[in-house]
Amino acid sequence: MTDDQPKVPRDFTFVLPDDWARIRIAERDRKADIDRVVELVTAQRSDRDSLAPQIRRQLEDVTERLDAGAVEIYLSLTAPQGYPIACSMTVTLSPEAPPGVSAEDVLGGFLMLGGPDAQRSASSHLGHPCARVARQVPATVEGTRFDTLVVQHAFVIPGTTEFVLLDFSTPLLPLAEPMSALFDAVARSFTWVW
Repeated sequence: MTDDQPKVPRDFTFVLPDDWARIRIAERDRKADIDRVVELVTAQRSDRDSLAPQIRRQLEDVTERLDAGAVEIYLSLTAPQGYPIACSMTVTLSPEAPPGVSAEDVLGGFLMLGGPDAQRSASSHLGHPCARVARQVPATVEGTRFDTLVVQHAFVIPGTTEFVLLDFSTPLLPLAEPMSALFDAVARSFTWVW
């Protein structure tokens, strides 16, 4: 690398609550990660034998439907007083922008997401551009329609026009404010590994 070439980080990291489980999307890792999550969720349950295949099937379906570029999904396994906190985070790597498109252009396009009611902000994180979009979107699960909160944080990879997208979601709209605070705290912990 010459002095005039921008330095590009080799990886990134962030901090999540201890009870979140990771599923890597790459074929070589996915099955073992799904098996581990199924074990964690069903270990102490009396209906484990019937529940485990259902959970495995749901996790396989979710990971198959993720957008191209998705590399990991994290699921909250928190269950205070026995009630699970439904939320997740997907980590996606965007492709390089076409020639002539700057990192600022990429973030500008990202900030157009979400329609007129979305909350948008652009800033700098660790000296590099980033942006946030939060909105409610409709979702349908097993024929039931409901709204879900989606909070997305995009971090431009230094020296490139690619970005890392942390895509959080939760259907717990009565808890939207504290869930947004949690999602934003995870995003603030995001850091590059050089």
